[in-house]
Amino acid sequence: WNGCTNCCFCSEEENIPHLFFECHMARWLWTAVSISFGFQPPSSIADLFGSWLKKFPPKLRKQILVGAAAIF
Repeated sequence: WNGCTNCCFCSEEENIPHLFFECHMARWLWTAVSISFGFQPPSSIADLFGSWLKKFPPKLRKQILVGAAAIF
């Protein structure tokens, strides 16, 4: 990627933790998802793919990940 590496929402440097958890827009989206579906959002990438995802039934895990990826 040769373009700007700053977040278009807050101008901070983009990286995976920022895009999914640190940016104010990501936090807002996780809050909206949390309120809508009644679960606590993950706190990190390790949590997302570790203990947080294991809280859901196995049949829903792929759907949860696809949904999270689509939202973000």
